[in-house]
Amino acid sequence: MTGRASPAKAAVGDKPVFAYIASLPQPQRGIAEAVDALAATTLPNLQRSVKWGMAYYGVGDGWCFSSGGFAGHVKLMFINGAALEPVPPVTPVGMGKSTRGVELESVDDLDEHQIAAWMTQVTSVPGLGGKKTHIPSPDEPSVPELEADQTIAPRPEEEIADALRAEPDFEDHSEHRVKTPPVSGAK
Repeated sequence: MTGRASPAKAAVGDKPVFAYIASLPQPQRGIAEAVDALAATTLPNLQRSVKWGMAYYGVGDGWCFSSGGFAGHVKLMFINGAALEPVPPVTPVGMGKSTRGVELESVDDLDEHQIAAWMTQVTSVPGLGGKKTHIPSPDEPSVPELEADQTIAPRPEEEIADALRAEPDFEDHSEHRVKTPPVSGAK
């Protein structure tokens, strides 16, 4: 292990992530397996991928957090982690201004309750590579309530623009072009 991410090839799916985790030495493998298992039990419809030499996890449209083995520890980084409560303590270098996380040196460093809370929170904010859709918790209605501004009718100019875009314009408008005079002194 080095201070850099592994050279694992980018691939989407469970198998590439499981192969990546299996390639890690101990104790990083045990830590990564525990993080993966916690993600699987915490997040329904979990998606996995290997990107940039680390395991990435997402729910819906976009990647929410990553787990990567490094010399002496595993980095568990939350994309948009600055929006989490409490904000995770580690600001990694080269992973974006809002990424935050933790560095785990052993399985005992894994605070399952806090990390599961962060995993749940991070799925409700935009992830890497896509616009997140809110995934309702079991006690929330599956159909969202309308926001106050969603009942306001479109402005007239929006309706006109929509109507104009809906019908193609096949009319010849060439006769309305402005003709430019020739430049004087040109040969």
